[in-house]
Amino acid sequence: MNELQFTQSFETRVAEWKLRGKPEQNGMDWRAQPWIDTFPKFEEFLKSLQVMNLGYLDRTFISAQVSNAKTITEIEQGFLTAMIWGYAENPVGPSRIARFFNEADSRLKIVTSHKLVREGKIKEAYELLVSIKYLGPAFATKFMYFAAPRNSSLMPVILDSLMSSALARWANYSINSQGATSEEYVAFLEELHQSAEKFDIEADQLEFILFSEEAKERGNQSWSN
Repeated sequence: MNELQFTQSFETRVAEWKLRGKPEQNGMDWRAQPWIDTFPKFEEFLKSLQVMNLGYLDRTFISAQVSNAKTITEIEQGFLTAMIWGYAENPVGPSRIARFFNEADSRLKIVTSHKLVREGKIKEAYELLVSIKYLGPAFATKFMYFAAPRNSSLMPVILDSLMSSALARWANYSINSQGATSEEYVAFLEELHQSAEKFDIEADQLEFILFSEEAKERGNQSWSN
């Protein structure tokens, strides 16, 4: 069975992170205009988003925006916010995210998956989101992570290429961030939650440390901490 087996070096890094006061990931700066040009329907929302939280997008701020969404419009806005965070200042972001919205039934799938995540139906939400052409696990799990209640018994975490590489490097764990099945994703979440409990931290904190350490290995300090 594929199990998380963390290296001693990584365990030391978790201890160091705790000693540093458990620093959170930096907020990401972004420019609204490229997104407004691509999503004119959301112009008013994007302009307001640009001035909230001093213009920075961080995990805590986005979680509040997405998890508290109630209406269809608010959920769509939350999805867009999570996607902006995922691409940050990458110039290809707006055009790529536009492909998601242009897919048939994508809006219905996004709204329905938000409800499923709120109900703790992680497997069903994952399957629905990855059925949207071009979306894939990386951005599906970003939305799921931000949509979930903070007290979820099986909190979804982000599974992207950096996370997949980190798991291979630090935990001898193999999972395909581009094609993981819902069963594989849920099994991974269960493993991660068990490991986080042993470290006496939250699952998303363990995900962030893995992500941060892999970003450092790749020389990307802006994403690391």
